[in-house]
Amino acid sequence: MFSFRDFKQSYQKFWLGYISFKERTNRKDYWLAMLGHGVLTLCLLILAGLFNLLSNDVLPDIWSVFSYFFIGLWGLYSLVAALPFCAIAVRRLRDTGLPWELIFILIVPFGGFLSMLILNALPSSKSQAGMPEFSQPVYRTPKIQEMGHESFFQAIKNYFVGYVSFRGRSSRLSFWMVQLSIVALFTVLGLLFSGTQLFENIFFGHAFLASWLLLFIIFLIALGLFLPTLALFARRFRDAGLSNFGIVLLFFSAASLNLLRNIIHTVDVASFGIRDFSLLNYLLFLATFVF
Repeated sequence: MFSFRDFKQSYQKFWLGYISFKERTNRKDYWLAMLGHGVLTLCLLILAGLFNLLSNDVLPDIWSVFSYFFIGLWGLYSLVAALPFCAIAVRRLRDTGLPWELIFILIVPFGGFLSMLILNALPSSKSQAGMPEFSQPVYRTPKIQEMGHESFFQAIKNYFVGYVSFRGRSSRLSFWMVQLSIVALFTVLGLLFSGTQLFENIFFGHAFLASWLLLFIIFLIALGLFLPTLALFARRFRDAGLSNFGIVLLFFSAASLNLLRNIIHTVDVASFGIRDFSLLNYLLFLATFVF
Protein backbone atom coordinates (compact mmCIF):
# COMPACT_ATOMS: atom_id res chain seq x y z
CA MET A 1 0.00 0.00 0.00
CA PHE A 2 0.94 3.65 -0.21
CA SER A 3 0.16 6.86 1.63
CA PHE A 4 -0.97 10.18 0.20
CA ARG A 5 2.48 11.55 0.98
CA ASP A 6 4.09 8.86 -1.20
CA PHE A 7 1.64 9.66 -3.98
CA LYS A 8 2.34 13.41 -3.74
CA GLN A 9 6.12 12.95 -3.75
CA SER A 10 6.02 10.57 -6.71
CA TYR A 11 3.87 12.93 -8.74
CA GLN A 12 6.13 15.87 -7.86
CA LYS A 13 9.19 13.90 -8.95
CA PHE A 14 7.41 13.13 -12.23
CA TRP A 15 7.48 16.86 -13.04
CA LEU A 16 10.79 17.72 -11.39
CA GLY A 17 12.56 15.08 -13.47
CA TYR A 18 11.29 16.42 -16.79
CA ILE A 19 14.81 16.39 -18.32
CA SER A 20 16.49 13.82 -16.08
CA PHE A 21 17.32 10.77 -18.20
CA LYS A 22 20.42 9.49 -16.37
CA GLU A 23 19.14 8.23 -13.01
CA ARG A 24 16.66 5.43 -12.34
CA THR A 25 13.11 5.38 -10.95
CA ASN A 26 11.72 2.48 -8.94
CA ARG A 27 8.49 0.75 -9.84
CA LYS A 28 6.48 2.27 -6.98
CA ASP A 29 7.37 5.86 -7.86
CA TYR A 30 6.63 5.21 -11.53
CA TRP A 31 3.17 3.78 -11.02
CA LEU A 32 2.16 6.35 -8.42
CA ALA A 33 3.15 9.06 -10.90
CA MET A 34 1.16 7.30 -13.63
CA LEU A 35 -1.80 7.10 -11.24
CA GLY A 36 -1.73 10.86 -10.72
CA HIS A 37 -1.30 11.41 -14.44
CA GLY A 38 -4.20 9.08 -15.23
CA VAL A 39 -6.58 10.51 -12.61
CA LEU A 40 -6.07 14.09 -13.80
CA THR A 41 -6.47 13.06 -17.45
CA LEU A 42 -9.64 11.12 -16.65
CA CYS A 43 -11.13 14.05 -14.71
CA LEU A 44 -10.56 16.46 -17.60
CA LEU A 45 -12.10 14.06 -20.14
CA ILE A 46 -15.10 13.30 -17.90
CA LEU A 47 -15.80 17.03 -17.43
CA ALA A 48 -15.50 17.57 -21.19
CA GLY A 49 -17.93 14.70 -21.81
CA LEU A 50 -20.47 15.93 -19.24
CA PHE A 51 -20.55 19.44 -20.66
CA ASN A 52 -20.80 17.98 -24.16
CA LEU A 53 -23.96 16.08 -23.11
CA LEU A 54 -25.47 19.36 -21.86
CA SER A 55 -24.61 21.27 -25.04
CA ASN A 56 -26.90 21.92 -28.00
CA ASP A 57 -26.68 19.36 -30.81
CA VAL A 58 -27.25 21.98 -33.52
CA LEU A 59 -25.39 25.14 -32.56
CA PRO A 60 -22.59 25.49 -29.99
CA ASP A 61 -23.61 27.18 -26.74
CA ILE A 62 -22.08 28.02 -23.36
CA TRP A 63 -21.92 24.32 -22.46
CA SER A 64 -19.99 23.71 -25.67
CA VAL A 65 -17.54 26.37 -24.56
CA PHE A 66 -16.83 24.50 -21.32
CA SER A 67 -16.61 21.16 -23.15
CA TYR A 68 -14.06 22.52 -25.64
CA PHE A 69 -12.23 24.24 -22.79
CA PHE A 70 -11.64 21.01 -20.86
CA ILE A 71 -10.67 19.21 -24.06
CA GLY A 72 -8.18 22.00 -24.69
CA LEU A 73 -6.83 21.69 -21.14
CA TRP A 74 -6.44 17.95 -21.66
CA GLY A 75 -4.54 18.54 -24.90
CA LEU A 76 -2.34 21.18 -23.27
CA TYR A 77 -1.65 18.94 -20.27
CA SER A 78 -0.78 16.00 -22.53
CA LEU A 79 1.61 18.16 -24.52
CA VAL A 80 3.36 19.51 -21.41
CA ALA A 81 3.53 16.04 -19.81
CA ALA A 82 5.07 14.37 -22.89
CA LEU A 83 8.69 15.17 -21.99
CA PRO A 84 8.40 14.23 -18.28
CA PHE A 85 6.68 11.00 -19.33
CA CYS A 86 9.55 10.08 -21.67
CA ALA A 87 12.07 10.96 -18.94
CA ILE A 88 10.44 8.80 -16.27
CA ALA A 89 10.01 5.95 -18.77
CA VAL A 90 13.74 6.05 -19.57
CA ARG A 91 14.62 6.07 -15.86
CA ARG A 92 12.29 3.12 -15.27
CA LEU A 93 13.89 1.19 -18.16
CA ARG A 94 17.30 1.82 -16.60
CA ASP A 95 15.99 0.53 -13.28
CA THR A 96 14.81 -2.72 -14.90
CA GLY A 97 18.18 -3.22 -16.60
CA LEU A 98 16.75 -2.77 -20.09
CA PRO A 99 18.39 -0.53 -22.71
CA TRP A 100 17.02 3.00 -22.68
CA GLU A 101 16.67 2.90 -26.47
CA LEU A 102 13.46 0.93 -25.96
CA ILE A 103 11.81 4.31 -25.34
CA PHE A 104 11.42 4.55 -29.12
CA ILE A 105 8.83 1.79 -28.91
CA LEU A 106 6.43 4.64 -28.12
CA ILE A 107 6.40 5.67 -31.78
CA VAL A 108 5.04 2.27 -32.81
CA PRO A 109 1.36 2.73 -33.71
CA PHE A 110 -1.36 0.59 -32.13
CA GLY A 111 0.41 -0.80 -29.11
CA GLY A 112 3.59 1.19 -28.54
CA PHE A 113 2.28 2.96 -25.44
CA LEU A 114 0.85 -0.26 -23.97
CA SER A 115 4.13 -2.09 -24.63
CA MET A 116 6.02 0.63 -22.76
CA LEU A 117 3.71 0.27 -19.76
CA ILE A 118 4.30 -3.50 -19.75
CA LEU A 119 8.09 -3.04 -19.86
CA ASN A 120 7.93 -0.49 -17.05
CA ALA A 121 5.95 -2.96 -14.92
CA LEU A 122 9.01 -5.23 -14.66
CA PRO A 123 10.75 -5.40 -11.27
CA SER A 124 13.98 -3.54 -10.49
CA SER A 125 17.18 -5.24 -11.58
CA LYS A 126 19.77 -6.01 -8.91
CA SER A 127 22.51 -5.14 -11.40
CA GLN A 128 21.28 -1.51 -11.39
CA ALA A 129 21.47 -1.09 -7.61
CA GLY A 130 24.62 1.03 -7.93
CA MET A 131 22.93 3.55 -10.22
CA PRO A 132 21.67 6.63 -8.33
CA GLU A 133 17.92 6.86 -7.97
CA PHE A 134 16.22 10.07 -8.98
CA SER A 135 15.28 12.18 -5.98
CA GLN A 136 14.03 15.74 -5.60
CA PRO A 137 16.87 17.14 -3.42
CA VAL A 138 19.57 16.01 -5.86
CA TYR A 139 17.78 17.60 -8.78
CA ARG A 140 17.24 20.98 -7.16
CA THR A 141 20.70 22.34 -8.03
CA PRO A 142 19.90 25.24 -10.40
CA LYS A 143 21.98 26.03 -13.46
CA ILE A 144 21.26 29.75 -13.50
CA GLN A 145 21.67 31.90 -10.39
CA GLU A 146 22.01 35.52 -11.48
CA MET A 147 22.79 38.34 -9.06
CA GLY A 148 22.09 41.39 -11.23
CA HIS A 149 25.63 42.18 -12.42
CA GLU A 150 25.59 40.22 -15.69
CA SER A 151 26.97 41.62 -18.92
CA PHE A 152 24.95 41.52 -22.13
CA PHE A 153 26.82 38.48 -23.46
CA GLN A 154 26.51 36.65 -20.14
CA ALA A 155 22.75 37.29 -20.14
CA ILE A 156 22.43 35.86 -23.67
CA LYS A 157 24.62 32.89 -22.73
CA ASN A 158 22.52 32.15 -19.63
CA TYR A 159 19.37 32.39 -21.75
CA PHE A 160 20.52 29.53 -23.97
CA VAL A 161 22.33 27.55 -21.27
CA GLY A 162 19.09 27.60 -19.27
CA TYR A 163 17.09 26.46 -22.30
CA VAL A 164 14.91 24.12 -20.25
CA SER A 165 15.99 25.19 -16.76
CA PHE A 166 12.92 26.40 -14.89
CA ARG A 167 14.76 26.51 -11.57
CA GLY A 168 17.21 29.15 -10.43
CA ARG A 169 16.91 32.92 -10.77
CA SER A 170 17.24 35.49 -13.55
CA SER A 171 17.89 39.10 -12.60
CA ARG A 172 15.81 42.01 -13.86
CA LEU A 173 18.79 43.41 -15.80
CA SER A 174 19.46 40.11 -17.55
CA PHE A 175 15.76 39.55 -18.26
CA TRP A 176 15.28 42.88 -20.01
CA MET A 177 18.51 42.63 -22.00
CA VAL A 178 17.28 39.32 -23.41
CA GLN A 179 13.77 40.64 -24.06
CA LEU A 180 15.09 43.71 -25.90
CA SER A 181 17.35 41.44 -27.96
CA ILE A 182 14.38 39.28 -28.95
CA VAL A 183 12.34 42.36 -29.88
CA ALA A 184 15.25 43.66 -31.98
CA LEU A 185 15.64 40.27 -33.70
CA PHE A 186 11.99 40.03 -34.70
CA THR A 187 11.91 43.68 -35.73
CA VAL A 188 14.74 43.01 -38.19
CA LEU A 189 13.07 39.81 -39.39
CA GLY A 190 9.76 41.65 -39.78
CA LEU A 191 11.36 44.42 -41.84
CA LEU A 192 13.17 41.82 -43.94
CA PHE A 193 9.91 39.95 -44.54
CA SER A 194 8.05 43.16 -45.47
CA GLY A 195 10.82 44.17 -47.88
CA THR A 196 10.89 40.73 -49.48
CA GLN A 197 7.11 40.71 -49.87
CA LEU A 198 7.13 44.22 -51.38
CA PHE A 199 9.87 43.20 -53.81
CA GLU A 200 7.94 40.10 -54.93
CA ASN A 201 4.68 42.03 -55.29
CA ILE A 202 6.42 44.50 -57.60
CA PHE A 203 8.03 41.84 -59.80
CA PHE A 204 5.54 38.94 -59.57
CA GLY A 205 2.30 40.57 -58.48
CA HIS A 206 1.99 38.35 -55.40
CA ALA A 207 4.02 36.73 -52.64
CA PHE A 208 6.41 34.16 -54.08
CA LEU A 209 8.82 31.51 -52.78
CA ALA A 210 11.16 33.81 -50.82
CA SER A 211 8.34 35.29 -48.71
CA TRP A 212 6.94 31.90 -47.74
CA LEU A 213 10.42 30.56 -47.01
CA LEU A 214 11.26 33.55 -44.82
CA LEU A 215 7.92 33.25 -43.02
CA PHE A 216 8.67 29.58 -42.32
CA ILE A 217 12.12 30.50 -40.96
CA ILE A 218 10.58 33.15 -38.68
CA PHE A 219 8.10 30.56 -37.42
CA LEU A 220 10.91 28.09 -36.65
CA ILE A 221 12.88 30.76 -34.78
CA ALA A 222 9.81 31.73 -32.73
CA LEU A 223 9.14 28.07 -31.96
CA GLY A 224 12.75 27.52 -30.91
CA LEU A 225 12.73 30.55 -28.60
CA PHE A 226 9.41 29.69 -26.94
CA LEU A 227 10.73 27.21 -24.36
CA PRO A 228 13.82 29.19 -23.22
CA THR A 229 11.66 32.32 -22.96
CA LEU A 230 9.17 30.42 -20.80
CA ALA A 231 12.05 29.20 -18.61
CA LEU A 232 13.41 32.76 -18.41
CA PHE A 233 10.03 34.05 -17.20
CA ALA A 234 9.89 31.30 -14.56
CA ARG A 235 13.35 32.22 -13.25
CA ARG A 236 12.46 35.92 -13.30
CA PHE A 237 9.25 35.34 -11.35
CA ARG A 238 11.19 33.34 -8.76
CA ASP A 239 13.74 36.14 -8.46
CA ALA A 240 10.84 38.56 -7.91
CA GLY A 241 9.65 36.47 -4.95
CA LEU A 242 7.06 34.06 -6.37
CA SER A 243 6.99 30.49 -5.08
CA ASN A 244 6.99 27.45 -7.36
CA PHE A 245 3.24 27.08 -6.81
CA GLY A 246 2.71 30.75 -7.66
CA ILE A 247 4.68 30.43 -10.90
CA VAL A 248 2.73 27.34 -11.98
CA LEU A 249 -0.56 29.04 -11.07
CA LEU A 250 0.40 32.14 -13.06
CA PHE A 251 1.32 30.11 -16.16
CA PHE A 252 -1.82 27.98 -15.84
CA SER A 253 -4.07 31.04 -15.45
CA ALA A 254 -2.54 32.77 -18.47
CA ALA A 255 -2.83 29.65 -20.65
CA SER A 256 -6.42 28.99 -19.49
CA LEU A 257 -7.54 32.56 -20.15
CA ASN A 258 -6.04 32.55 -23.65
CA LEU A 259 -7.58 29.16 -24.40
CA LEU A 260 -11.01 30.18 -23.12
CA ARG A 261 -10.95 33.47 -25.00
CA ASN A 262 -10.13 31.74 -28.30
CA ILE A 263 -12.81 29.10 -27.74
CA ILE A 264 -15.46 31.74 -27.01
CA HIS A 265 -14.50 33.65 -30.15
CA THR A 266 -14.75 30.44 -32.21
CA VAL A 267 -18.18 29.61 -30.73
CA ASP A 268 -19.36 33.16 -31.50
CA VAL A 269 -18.43 32.68 -35.15
CA ALA A 270 -19.76 29.10 -35.40
CA SER A 271 -23.16 30.03 -33.91
CA PHE A 272 -23.69 32.75 -36.56
CA GLY A 273 -24.24 35.41 -33.90
CA ILE A 274 -27.05 33.56 -32.13
CA ARG A 275 -24.80 32.96 -29.11
CA ASP A 276 -23.35 36.33 -28.24
CA PHE A 277 -20.48 36.21 -25.76
CA SER A 278 -19.02 39.59 -26.70
CA LEU A 279 -19.02 40.97 -23.15
CA LEU A 280 -17.45 37.81 -21.72
CA ASN A 281 -14.90 37.78 -24.52
CA TYR A 282 -14.02 41.41 -23.80
CA LEU A 283 -13.61 40.72 -20.07
CA LEU A 284 -11.37 37.75 -20.85
CA PHE A 285 -9.33 39.94 -23.19
CA LEU A 286 -8.77 42.42 -20.36
CA ALA A 287 -7.79 39.61 -17.99
CA THR A 288 -5.41 38.16 -20.60
CA PHE A 289 -3.90 41.60 -21.15
CA VAL A 290 -3.14 41.83 -17.42
CA PHE A 291 -1.30 38.50 -17.57
